[in-house]
Amino acid sequence: MDKIKNIRQLIPSIVEQIHNLDFYGFNYGLILIAIFAIIILIYNKKHKKCPSEISEENKRILRSIYIPSILFFALATIASPWNVLRYIVPVFSLIFASIIYKFYKLLETNFTEKTSNILIVILFCIIIITPFVFKLQPELSYVDRREIVEKLGGELNLPTVYLFNSGKSRFLDDIVLFTLLDESYIAKDIDYTKENLENIFANHDISNGIIVFINEENENDEIVNKVAEYLGFENSELIKGLTSCDVYYLR
Repeated sequence: MDKIKNIRQLIPSIVEQIHNLDFYGFNYGLILIAIFAIIILIYNKKHKKCPSEISEENKRILRSIYIPSILFFALATIASPWNVLRYIVPVFSLIFASIIYKFYKLLETNFTEKTSNILIVILFCIIIITPFVFKLQPELSYVDRREIVEKLGGELNLPTVYLFNSGKSRFLDDIVLFTLLDESYIAKDIDYTKENLENIFANHDISNGIIVFINEENENDEIVNKVAEYLGFENSELIKGLTSCDVYYLR
């Protein structure tokens, strides 16, 4: 709940989760809806047009949808440790349905029912084809990880050590990469001293270098420099930052 106390942290969290909602729920269609809704509202105000009537029953249904959805969205944004997709997925469909319905009723203030239906169909088509046109990738597909998986499973299938601090236990998010490596060692809460590192790699050929995983919130530069110094490597390269760790190639 620290976000409530720190408004500078809360506002970016809300903005980021709204972006997640727009990107993964609407394929950026929410921006399009907002733009057209503003234009229609300005036009209606200028020409003094009344909004399309919504029956009392539909109003009750809408309230039962968007009030819990907004509360859930707000609580998930405030309470979740990370501003990621999975915490707000449960209300995606409810928010989507209520926004589309409200937008449809707004269209009806200026267009016939038939024209409004056509415009909604066009909007759905835009939302559906946007990922193919702009090559948008779902967050959970992890397409951006394909390169490092292929690299570590092929040309850089070298002796590997994971310098793991158990105080930050999310290392399992990226542990799947270890299934691709022939020689790997998880150094849980082990000091990266020269003696410990030499013991880890005592029976391994490290002439072509090693791979080093370091989990989050460590002094990565210091650790990498020390490991390189102790094992006699001159160069280090950050291959990629993953969900909970960074991967380095020392040679």
